[in-house]
Amino acid sequence: FAGNSYSGCDDASFPTPAARRPPATAEQLTVVLLSHDPANNITLSRIVCRYDAMAVVKQIRVVWNNPAIPPPPLRCADAAPHKLVVERAAQNTLLNRYAVHPRVPTEAVLLSDDDLSLCSHGVRAMLGHFSSHPRQIVGLSMRSHTSFGVRQARRGRAGAWYFYHGMGGAAGAEFSSSTGQLNLVHRDYLRAFVDELPRHLHAFIASHKPTCEDLMLNFLVANATHAPPVRFVPHRGCYRPEAAASNMHSATHLRPTEWHHRRTSCLNTLVAAFGRRMPLLYSNCSFASTATLHLLPRRGSGLLGEPNASRAAFHKGRAERLAKLAGRMFGGGAG
Repeated sequence: FAGNSYSGCDDASFPTPAARRPPATAEQLTVVLLSHDPANNITLSRIVCRYDAMAVVKQIRVVWNNPAIPPPPLRCADAAPHKLVVERAAQNTLLNRYAVHPRVPTEAVLLSDDDLSLCSHGVRAMLGHFSSHPRQIVGLSMRSHTSFGVRQARRGRAGAWYFYHGMGGAAGAEFSSSTGQLNLVHRDYLRAFVDELPRHLHAFIASHKPTCEDLMLNFLVANATHAPPVRFVPHRGCYRPEAAASNMHSATHLRPTEWHHRRTSCLNTLVAAFGRRMPLLYSNCSFASTATLHLLPRRGSGLLGEPNASRAAFHKGRAERLAKLAGRMFGGGAG
């Protein structure tokens, strides 16, 4: 896409021609926001109205995932008729994020949590990539995984794979999956998620929330395309977290060890369900909009502005700490 600048990408970063349909008609997209907490209503309204003002957004579908409490009244100044749709779910399940697929009017779907938004330049940049590569996930927040090895797999309770909360590789820039924070995907994957995945995997999501649904989407897409997700890197003013950053583990009432154990358990359950084959592929392919490159860190810097050498040392130290954690969790070494 001419309006984007790519780095770390090669032919393996994108779906093969056999896995791709012709380029999508992607002049607009649909934003799907999953929300449930009345305490977040003001933030939700601000996000909705920000997207409502964007011409690139055809429709905003708010999935109210709280059957016990009515959804808030959401109204924006100068809102286009029928652009905002609120659906009240009959039960609280993360599957509701995908069940909207029959009513989504565009091929491109931006799945988002209710505590962040992107600027119009960022949304258009993601859509520009989608126009050329509609069969892969474009994500904002990436994660990785690693293997225990044969000896550790025999001792470990969770299997041969370990979830890595962060990105790996020598420079801390390698990833294999995108979290559920914000993803641009093809509408067909929402349908496949609901209609084609085995029912026992849906039940697994229901009993293991909030740790498995985003991983399952990555497995589904990687299994179909044999390609990794692509990371979108927004400039500092484009990515807008709407709430104060909270610790992931306190927000889910889980200790870090328990969180990693659950994510690792999800990872290995999905590997078993997909024929005991790991479909996730490593990549460091990312892109940014050329319209906002002047706001990005200068060449030779990490994403947070520190030198690459310092970032590599940071991730190396974190990998070593995670290896020790894996050894404590699963009863063996982590080599």
